[in-house]
Amino acid sequence: MAISQYDVKGVIDRAVNNAFGMPEFQRGFMWTPTRVRDLVESLYLDYPIGALLLWYPESDFTPPAKTDDSRKTELWVVDGQQRTTAMCLLFGRKPYWWQGNENQWNETLNKYDIHVKPLPESEEVKFEIPKRAVLRDPSYVSVREILRADDDRIQDLTTRLHEHSPDISEINILMKLQRVREIGKRAISAFVVDKDLENTVEIFIRLNQNGVKVREGDIYTALIASYNPNWRNQTLNPFMDELENYGFELEPTIILRSLIAASTGRTRFKDFKDVDRREFWSGDNLNNEWPKVEKAWRAIINELRNYGILNSDLFPSKNALIPLIVMAVRFEKDFHIEPALAWLLRATCTNRYSRTTDTRLAEDIRFIREGSDFNSAVRDAIKHLDELDFAADDNEYFNKRYRDGSVQLIMYLLAYENEAHDWGASNERIGFAGSALLQKFNPDWHHIFPRAYLKSAPAFDEVDSAANIVAIRKDTNLKIGSKAPMEYMEGISDKLLQEQYVPTDRSLFSIDRYNEFIERRAANLAIAANKFMDKLTDSG
Repeated sequence: MAISQYDVKGVIDRAVNNAFGMPEFQRGFMWTPTRVRDLVESLYLDYPIGALLLWYPESDFTPPAKTDDSRKTELWVVDGQQRTTAMCLLFGRKPYWWQGNENQWNETLNKYDIHVKPLPESEEVKFEIPKRAVLRDPSYVSVREILRADDDRIQDLTTRLHEHSPDISEINILMKLQRVREIGKRAISAFVVDKDLENTVEIFIRLNQNGVKVREGDIYTALIASYNPNWRNQTLNPFMDELENYGFELEPTIILRSLIAASTGRTRFKDFKDVDRREFWSGDNLNNEWPKVEKAWRAIINELRNYGILNSDLFPSKNALIPLIVMAVRFEKDFHIEPALAWLLRATCTNRYSRTTDTRLAEDIRFIREGSDFNSAVRDAIKHLDELDFAADDNEYFNKRYRDGSVQLIMYLLAYENEAHDWGASNERIGFAGSALLQKFNPDWHHIFPRAYLKSAPAFDEVDSAANIVAIRKDTNLKIGSKAPMEYMEGISDKLLQEQYVPTDRSLFSIDRYNEFIERRAANLAIAANKFMDKLTDSG
């Protein structure tokens, strides 16, 4: 490992001209304007901002980059992307790896246009993010303008600031502006490593234990792209954007693990030895296996939409989607969603994927891949799940707190299956705008007995019981607010209540009968949930 020294302008020049490249496993620019402001202040005060970690790969290896072309770079920024990009923004110079069109770049420049106030004479200069009040204050100047100014422009700025504050001497103002200009000459150290990609990534992870962590999927898409340059940019990223448009915003890890599981039965990247990895991610093999998984994801999401699942955030653990993809690939011709959804809900509601995910995922995938046909494979997978009876123990499941993700999922599905409608003036079906499904819909949860209404009652401890919750629109929820049920229920028909299994006995809506109401609603939900699960299971 060698140590090199650069000044700020030198780092920026290299970033702009691709002498410093950005490997694909790096995250995008994540810093807030406040972080950039703090960096400017540290550079102004000549405080250390940390060393860069640069990677010098083997001469015959071109690492996967964020850019689509194969232009050769000298060194790769493994740690220091946020600082380097921030410095480029300060000077208004676009780094070579920047992704986005000209309008997006200009918007970013405006967002990070840090300003400085070199007045008054008795205080140190003050740096601020570009808030409206700052932009309107003539005593502030853009740091970018100062850094890019020639001597004549600096003199013009000095004169303007002096006219605004004649009590401050021009020489004092000039000295502070010149000190801002010195930012470009600040020294930055860099460690240069020449290890292989995996070891370099490991160094990156260790360095970022307490910072912005690189995701597992980012690391492995970089490794994949080293065997298939630009596969991530040209194939994986567009596909993930497509899924996101349908409400399924997933980490690349989920997509890639589904590919591994469907193709090999393995569940972890680490299960591959180096030779196996290169063989699996080779162009021919990847081009053969990827279309099957891509097709399976589209089919699964389309089927889930028929049940109102329009947003992946409804799932407490998105890892539970991976076995569904394996089912759809393994039994493409015989696959149908109902038994698969029955497995998914049972696994979710018994918290199968809330812990020890790798072991349980491997077990479920093994049952699916060993099945002789679709229905038997799903039955075998279900047999090994914990028992699920929503009505057991006096409907205990729907007495638990509604913030449990599995509870929200099953309650939403029951409401959607029963074609529940909103309780507001629109009276639209939940998940719909008119007759059209809402893209990326996520229900808003309303307390039938509002929290503020129950706050002083003994029953408040049970206010978040799932049996006290219904799915409605956000604007309706806000309109009801803290009103008593007996008050706002006057305009809600028995039919609307029945659609979400709410008891229609209006006398139960008094505060002294809250516990009785909860027990009755929980019983209704339990009966409906068991019928729904039986319907899904029997369809196989």
